[in-house]
Amino acid sequence: MDELRRMRKERGISQAELAARSGVDRSTISQIESGSREPQSSTLRRLAVVLGVGAGDLLAGDDPRFRTEREIEEALPRVMRMLEGVDEEVSRIRRRLYEEREEVPNTAGVLEELRRVVSPEFFEGLLRSEAEREEKRETGA
Repeated sequence: MDELRRMRKERGISQAELAARSGVDRSTISQIESGSREPQSSTLRRLAVVLGVGAGDLLAGDDPRFRTEREIEEALPRVMRMLEGVDEEVSRIRRRLYEEREEVPNTAGVLEELRRVVSPEFFEGLLRSEAEREEKRETGA
């Protein structure tokens, strides 16, 4: 577990000191760092507390599927800006279509232009969302 070793060394803590402070045997820490032993979740939690990180942070460097809370917190504002941008992009497309045709664009025209500029998955999601909203309006739900 390279991440455990890196974090321990960054903090200037020896394996012996980490063992003493966490209650995890020094040989266990050595085996975990070398990759010859998989840590139990309780062991990860005890080591993480001493290092001042989340248990998932100790795994982050070894498996790209793990994301730290910090990475998620950093990504959320970008995702929110992207979602805000969708509404702005739809408005921009509507304005452009209106200017080109000198008439109010119909839904088909907007959808045609939107399909051209967004990913197929995103476009299908928009259509599903719109269909669900329409169904709710019709059923009064």
